[in-house]
Amino acid sequence: MRNKSVIIILSIILIGLFLRLWNFPNLFYFAIDEEKAAYIITQITQGKHLPTVGHPSSIGFRLGPLLYYFIAPFYKLFGPNPIVWGYLSVFASIISMYLIYQIGKKLNKITGIFALILYSFSYLNILYDRRGWQLSFHSLIALTILFSLLKIKENKTNFFYLLTVALIAASQFEVATLLFIPTAFISLLILKLKLNKKALTICFLLFFLSQVGLFLFDIKHNFMNTKYLINYFRPGTVERINTNIPLTNMRAVYLAHNLIPSTLARTISVFSPSNVAIQYANCPIYLSYKQTNIPLLFKFMPILILILFAISTIKNWQSSSDISIIQKTIFVYFGLLFGGITIYTYIFNGEMAEYYLLGSFAYFFIVIASILGFLFRSRGKIIILILLFLFIVDNSNHMFTSQNPYGLNHKLDAINYSLSKVGNNSFILESFQTCWYSGGYRYLYTLKKHDPLQSYMDQYLNEYYNPDKKVTTEYQVIVLTPELIGNNPSGFDKFRNEINSSSLFKKQFGTIEIYINKINR
Repeated sequence: MRNKSVIIILSIILIGLFLRLWNFPNLFYFAIDEEKAAYIITQITQGKHLPTVGHPSSIGFRLGPLLYYFIAPFYKLFGPNPIVWGYLSVFASIISMYLIYQIGKKLNKITGIFALILYSFSYLNILYDRRGWQLSFHSLIALTILFSLLKIKENKTNFFYLLTVALIAASQFEVATLLFIPTAFISLLILKLKLNKKALTICFLLFFLSQVGLFLFDIKHNFMNTKYLINYFRPGTVERINTNIPLTNMRAVYLAHNLIPSTLARTISVFSPSNVAIQYANCPIYLSYKQTNIPLLFKFMPILILILFAISTIKNWQSSSDISIIQKTIFVYFGLLFGGITIYTYIFNGEMAEYYLLGSFAYFFIVIASILGFLFRSRGKIIILILLFLFIVDNSNHMFTSQNPYGLNHKLDAINYSLSKVGNNSFILESFQTCWYSGGYRYLYTLKKHDPLQSYMDQYLNEYYNPDKKVTTEYQVIVLTPELIGNNPSGFDKFRNEINSSSLFKKQFGTIEIYINKINR
């Protein structure tokens, strides 16, 4: 019986791995966040710059650079191609698959298998597991924290060190993972777990030392980092990236009541075409498109599931079993998540991205699996097996029929084509702003060892290189990235028609349009 269970679990993990590697280079996504990270990591591997902080977030606030130092040896070993990070993300997902089964198994074995199936086959979850960026490790951090708490309850002190490592990662990998720090702290208090004082002291010192770089950066730069963080929540202050725009009309897609249930429903089925670029997109028009495709019943389903879960958790609050530890930790996390997003979007008009909820996916799968496991044991085996079969077929079909008109291979083909026409000559890089224009093109020219003298991305990336202030060149390369749904921005089609008629060379790769002109001087 044990051997049979091992075969089932290994089979699910291997199929999950296969889905994550399916058509990998063609579907791989690379955009501005990954581009910034790639520049930082490349500079580390070359010894040009050893940063004490990471790149600025959308609000100007920076986290620590630990993640970049972690990725740097892999760039050094396999080269600075962004796809290297993608493969690391897939490897991290294998560990996550193992952990979600081990945690689910604490509820009961069938729940562990169901949780593993949900994590392994969810199309939306697979897409985020395949992407090489700061959010790649959200699920791994979430599951490591929960797994560590279970082990600490068994008086295994070494897992307090593992918990600390996970919290250090949460403090530096991405802004959204900061939420795991209060989650772990509150859970430790609620669960009343026995902590070794020596281990607690060592772990506190390790966490403090991991933040030293941030403190030094802030002192050196007149507390710029702290000011950006505080001023974001103080409208009208000078030192901030920009002023938040009210979340009305189409921008209401970012509000908590729209984003949270829609995103969690999409972990079960995306209800929209298998276009990877659209599935990742966070611009209002694309979020609106994805949200309106979800049947109303499925939008209510995550809320109903979490309400039932909350009721069950509160009823069993006095218990100190493994089940109670899992329930209370997930309960705390979702409470903080819902409260934080509600305040952030309704009071501060902050734009939330679907991918900021990525850390909740694994916990949500455990909650669903516990309900499915209960129904499975309550004479509902056939119905549950049919539902899981439909889930597997639907999500696998999405994966196998996926395409990405803005995939990495299309971008590399576009870069290679432009360089074949420009030759050894210098050039400037231009574009027209759409949802897709900040797609990592500037770094890909660096990867090919032929940087543009100036680029439309210099305003976002110039801390990583020095643009030429006095451009003298004969060539202009223009990258156009039209919208995939709806209309292009005002002026886009006029601009396209003008350069189409005047360009020396032009070609399309996926949906990427390349135009090459000679500059009249």
